Amino acid sequence: MGSSKKNLLEGFIGNLLGSVKKILSLKLFETLRKWLIILGDYGLYLAAVLVIIIGLIASIRMESFKSFLYGVFFAIAFIIAQFISSKFNNINEDLIKNNETHMTSSGFTEAIGIFALIIGIVYLFVDLYLAIKIPKFLPFVQGVGIFIVFTLVALISFNPSLISVKSVKKNSAGEEAIGIFGFFIKLYLKLIPFIYGVGIIYLLIMLIVHSTGIFGKGFEILISWAKVFGDMSKLLVVGLLPFIAYVLFVVNFLVIDIIKSILLIPNKLDKLSK
Repeated sequence: MGSSKKNLLEGFIGNLLGSVKKILSLKLFETLRKWLIILGDYGLYLAAVLVIIIGLIASIRMESFKSFLYGVFFAIAFIIAQFISSKFNNINEDLIKNNETHMTSSGFTEAIGIFALIIGIVYLFVDLYLAIKIPKFLPFVQGVGIFIVFTLVALISFNPSLISVKSVKKNSAGEEAIGIFGFFIKLYLKLIPFIYGVGIIYLLIMLIVHSTGIFGKGFEILISWAKVFGDMSKLLVVGLLPFIAYVLFVVNFLVIDIIKSILLIPNKLDKLSK
């Protein structure tokens, strides 16, 4: 009786996981990637226009020309960041394809996918609850953004070939550790276009919301400008994420290549001794 219940539960979980994998397909991944990059690019262009307008209004309201100069500076920085990002989004894809890693089982990546789905769903419902409780719309926007990112983590984990992770029959413990390390490094690099798009959209909304305080009175204007300045700074960092991720990836994979070389030394010594 107990074993039949266990088999029934395992079958249900297996079927559910199979259905989730069908929904989180490679086609869906590529479609989302394409559109989020486009939204991120145009979001930076829109942000460049908005910060000049916001800076001009803030300089009039605070009677200080510095606000307008900051707006112009960030507008130019956003356009440069978008140009750099458009180059490195493609370069990062080539890096992932050209740096293959190996693992003995897909069980690890599937477990990561399941955990990511659970975390994403929990975040979505918690932030939805907060949005209703407060009540404010921004927690819900944040929850949707986090849910999208964790869903993408699950999608990549269920399709490890997306990040050039191949299954092999034999692996030493050291090689398996390298495979796991490589999986996480390439996972974050693969996620960068999505974080780029979602992050810019979210921060653009925050920028617009916080800028409304500039039309307030006295200290409200200063608080509003401080928040706007923070949003502009964050937008610039997110806009440069593809480049930052490229540098981090190269450094991390240099470490992996060094470790691989060290692990190969015993085999080479054995061959020389023979």
